[in-house]
Amino acid sequence: MILERINNGQDGVAEWFYDFFEAKLQGVNLESLETRLNCLNKILLILGEFDLFTPKKVVINHEKLKESVSIDVKNGKNTLDLRDYFDSNGIEFIEGTHLSIYGSSVIHLVNQHEVLDGVFVILYTGAGINLMTDSDAWLEYDLEGNDQKKSAAINAKRLKSALEEIEQQLGFEPVYDHSKYAYVHKYELKNYFEDDGTPQVMI
Repeated sequence: MILERINNGQDGVAEWFYDFFEAKLQGVNLESLETRLNCLNKILLILGEFDLFTPKKVVINHEKLKESVSIDVKNGKNTLDLRDYFDSNGIEFIEGTHLSIYGSSVIHLVNQHEVLDGVFVILYTGAGINLMTDSDAWLEYDLEGNDQKKSAAINAKRLKSALEEIEQQLGFEPVYDHSKYAYVHKYELKNYFEDDGTPQVMI
């Protein structure tokens, strides 16, 4: 199940925030900007290696644009080099640029898999990178309380492995907290339960 995302300010099933201030990556010089962009590229690359995210659309905002620019990604790859992408599309990547990246993900079910849109949304600002999942595929019970332990075991392992690799490549941990939909124990998600032990129905 995937939550309908009406705006990027709403709660996801879980969120991980890679804080540039905590990682001492803030600054207005070109080197700092390129370093932050490289962090985003690493996240995209690793998620792509695990078939967790294939970019399909990038929405760009910054002070030099009168309105946001939305560009479809049509490279047929499961990752995206943002520097090449900006250069090839004539886009100036400057301080104050905000990016919203949307795409598709491979989600494993019992004896099959599906390619689904909306599993992740990735937001980039000068403050950091917010990786949000709107999917309950990582939980033993879906948000309606249905048992999905077999598929969740596969998907949750992929998610944890990808996020651990991102942490290793970036050299710092993300900020995270429990959400209204799940307990978030770093890179593992757990359901909320009623007093009688049944999983809470969240929607």
